[in-house]
Amino acid sequence: MISGVENGNNRVPPEALVSWAKALRVNPSEFAKRLLSHYEPRYFEAIFGK
Repeated sequence: MISGVENGNNRVPPEALVSWAKALRVNPSEFAKRLLSHYEPRYFEAIFGK
């Protein structure tokens, strides 16, 4: 699963987002924003701007 996320073949499952953020020692909100910017850049821009 992790290598699939790293390679861009899989996404972090939404239900695991907080667990992954904690494991990576990052803020879950910032982690979610970063994922959104990569997975759905148009949605990210519409919500947060450039």
